[in-house]
Amino acid sequence: MYDYETLWSFKTARFEVILDCTVDDDFDRDDFDAATLAGMEAGRYTAFAFRVRVLRDEQVLAVEHLGGSVYDNPHEFAEHHRDPNPAHRNTLERRERGLPVYGCYFPDMVKTCLDEARMVLLTETLCSDA
Repeated sequence: MYDYETLWSFKTARFEVILDCTVDDDFDRDDFDAATLAGMEAGRYTAFAFRVRVLRDEQVLAVEHLGGSVYDNPHEFAEHHRDPNPAHRNTLERRERGLPVYGCYFPDMVKTCLDEARMVLLTETLCSDA
């Protein structure tokens, strides 16, 4: 059993979207360079497995996972696309200005999970109407 820590959530009357994580002890070391591995061995970085879930009335409708993500603080996974200064956010505007745009999996995981949950709800509706 894994111990997950909730990093972020959004709740309505019946639905909840949750991002949580656990330490990932089963990541592929070949995916990382020597400096990152050295930082992990020194305790500066940790590999995490992130999970996004959509729940309705506390029942899981959809889940997305991403493991082998290395951070010194797991909260960065959900925050680095939301810099308080809009000029620093990871957006197409940055690309248009010739500034670097870094990948961020969190928004895509939420979108994919929401899309899957909508399909579950649509299927439930269609099956109950049949």
